[in-house]
Amino acid sequence: MNKVMEGVFTAVDQVICVSHTTKENVVLRAKYDPDRVFVIPNAVDASAFLPDPSCRDPNYITIVVVSRLVYRKGLDLLVAIIPSLCSLFPELRFLIGGDGPKRLELEEIREQYQLHSRVNLLGSLQPHEVRPLLIQGDIFLNTSLTEAFCIAILEAVSCGLMVISTAVGGLPEVLPEHFIRLAPANASELATIVADSIIQVRQQREDSKLTAHEQKPMDNLTSNKLDICTSPPNPLCRFSLIADSSTHFDGTEFNCNSLTDHCWHMHKWIRSMYCWPLVAKRTEKVYSAAMSKPPVSLQDRISRLYQLGPLTGKMTCFAAILHWLLLQFISWLRPEQMIDIMPSLETPIEDFSDSECEDLSVDSHK
Repeated sequence: MNKVMEGVFTAVDQVICVSHTTKENVVLRAKYDPDRVFVIPNAVDASAFLPDPSCRDPNYITIVVVSRLVYRKGLDLLVAIIPSLCSLFPELRFLIGGDGPKRLELEEIREQYQLHSRVNLLGSLQPHEVRPLLIQGDIFLNTSLTEAFCIAILEAVSCGLMVISTAVGGLPEVLPEHFIRLAPANASELATIVADSIIQVRQQREDSKLTAHEQKPMDNLTSNKLDICTSPPNPLCRFSLIADSSTHFDGTEFNCNSLTDHCWHMHKWIRSMYCWPLVAKRTEKVYSAAMSKPPVSLQDRISRLYQLGPLTGKMTCFAAILHWLLLQFISWLRPEQMIDIMPSLETPIEDFSDSECEDLSVDSHK
């Protein structure tokens, strides 16, 4: 497979990866020039994932999982930790959205431990059904065993959920420490971190009740309330340069006077850091740089392919020549002068200002 990657990348001008981990893999496996590999993360439409803490059930602490139910997504870890967590926390429930071959194992533990009322398997979700599920949760759990980038955790943070995830692939780069708790990909340590987070959510609720019933000043609760607001920034989170200083929320100290305020701070951070116009602007720059370079000649490409090895090199050279001959025949059959040019109807990316990026998400919270 590495040889295949090397061969394919001989015809590539620039590469975009969604995380630095992916970039390192590409450079090592394809033996590609790191100066021609750029890291641009995925984006999320934060306006479709507005927080609403009022939808959370006060009778439960709810963990939400939205994932394909397959081995790669760490469903074995999820199956291993659910019984012990449900035994330890009577008020805990799981809402699991998604489908796949591992659903059977979830159904088996639900039957074995009589957890029908506390482990809800919702099946496949349509895109418009994701937010209504997320806003019911206190915690979003991601148990992936391998992941270049995870949009699901961005959607969860945008909805104001605490995120717990396995520390695999590019996941440690995506969010700062005050938004995510990372765990090794083993059941015992993951269960410990989930249990600590459940206790934290429980404490936050008790503090909120004290504030509501006793009118206790928030200053007296600083040591107990929402301590994830004051965590130091995650040094592995490398995407802070997407937004400029006018839109950047560094998150090192939020004035979290309520759960609602905290959820909206999380939403605003996602909106400012992973906005589509900003990501598209960076992508356009890489694309323009690639288009400005002359295409690789057939002779140069054959020379590069020949270096892949005595057998692989000759086979890929033959395939490249065959491909070139096919393109020449098609060009003769239908010359490019006969092909209509598509008129450009696009809005230039530079027309999007950072303030417009902010406006793309409905900010109804003051």
